[in-house]
This record gives sequence, C-alpha cells and structure tokens, in this order.
Amino acid sequence: MRDIAAAVDLNIATVHHHVGSKAALYDAVFARVFAEEEEVVRRAADEVRAHPGAAIGGLHALLDAYVAFAERRPEMTMLWLRRWLEPTRHQRLDEEYALPLYRLVEDLLVEVGEPSPRAAVRSIVWAVHGHVTATQAGAGSGDEFRAYAHRLLDALYGSGG
Repeated sequence: MRDIAAAVDLNIATVHHHVGSKAALYDAVFARVFAEEEEVVRRAADEVRAHPGAAIGGLHALLDAYVAFAERRPEMTMLWLRRWLEPTRHQRLDEEYALPLYRLVEDLLVEVGEPSPRAAVRSIVWAVHGHVTATQAGAGSGDEFRAYAHRLLDALYGSGG
C-alpha cells in the first residue's frame, strides 16, 4: 500500500480510504484481470462449439488464445500464485473464477474423448502458468512452449486443423 501511495503521490491514509484493505485491492485486481481471461476463454470455446467436426483444431486455437493472454498479462499468473500459496484463504477465487471456466473447457475435452477432463484442464493451466513464470525469469520461449503444447494436444486427441 505504501508503494501505491508513493506512486500516486498521496498519503497512505488516502489510499486506504479509496482502495480499502490490501485484501480488497487484491480482489479488485484479480476480478479485473479475470474478466479479461474469461472473455478470451469463452470466445475461444464458442469457436470450438461453432465447428463441432473440427474440435481438435478448435482446441489448438483455444490453447493459442490462452497462452497469448497469459503471456500478455503475466500478472494473472502472479495473482494465481498468491492464491495457490494460501489455498484455504482464497478458496472463493477457485469457486467464483476458475471452476466455471474449467468446466467449460472440460466439456470441450469430453467431446474429443478425454477420460479425465478435470485433470487435463488443471495440467494445461499449470503448464501455461509455469511457462509464463519461466519466460518472466528469462528461461524459455513462447514458440518453444506452444510447439510442445500443440504436439501434446495432437498426441492426446489426434492431429487436425
């Protein structure tokens, strides 16, 4: 909060008055970034549903959209990491934000024959966040990760457009 006050040249009491607590600020920032994440995932999922015969191609497009978003907004990974470090304190975030999107993608994976859609979604999400963390640290590239992730999709669900 002191950093915010210094950045906007206000005293900390004024920042607290307008922002509230650190927890309230975290929730507000999380909600804002998540709204963008949700839009990306839902739009990509709608495209998959619009072309049911080409589900694997749609999954490739969904993966690209999600990775591009995560790379463009690395703070999303940092926000989630905080949640994962305090799982009981921020459980509401999973229920409110993550689980509805997980279920959306799980349904798409069921259509391509995935027997464990929940495990698949969580694995992909963790891999993407791991990729973002690595690239932020200067280890790894987006092209390398995408190529690997696309090979993985093809190996699991069959190659396609």
